[in-house]
Amino acid sequence: AALLVAAISTYLVRRATRPILNASAAVEKVGKGDLDTRVETKGNDELAQLGGNINQMASRIKALLDEAGASDNRIQLQNKMLAESEALQTDVGHILDIVSAVEDGDLTVEAEVSDRATGLVSDTLNRLIEQLGQVLSQVQVTSRQVSTRSADLEELAKTVAGNAASQAQ
Repeated sequence: AALLVAAISTYLVRRATRPILNASAAVEKVGKGDLDTRVETKGNDELAQLGGNINQMASRIKALLDEAGASDNRIQLQNKMLAESEALQTDVGHILDIVSAVEDGDLTVEAEVSDRATGLVSDTLNRLIEQLGQVLSQVQVTSRQVSTRSADLEELAKTVAGNAASQAQ
């Protein structure tokens, strides 16, 4: 009878402690980061509720970590966009400085060309400044030629006027 009572007691103790040991092992695995660990639940007793709560906790922790990872990715993207925006603002400020210098008559300035969207604007601005310089050089040469021709014409007009006066006398 004692052996039978001991065997039944051992069976009942194992049956009662096995879910607790399983739950303990699952909590330990979840604590180590294995969030896919689940406790097998049978029935509707307190131990089954404990297992369900552990499973729910592991699922919620995993979901929160996924959300945190997604938030981190969004923050990194926003930081990257902010850095790009600041770089573009710097580029635009530089381009405006170049335009201001050209407006003041300095055609020796040159805009920095970058690989950003403003690089194309800077490159175009540099070409326009170069072309403006060429046009102004041509205007200057033409102006000198006109001035020389005008002086020649004035001299010729004086000569013609002198000849006309001589002929009139």
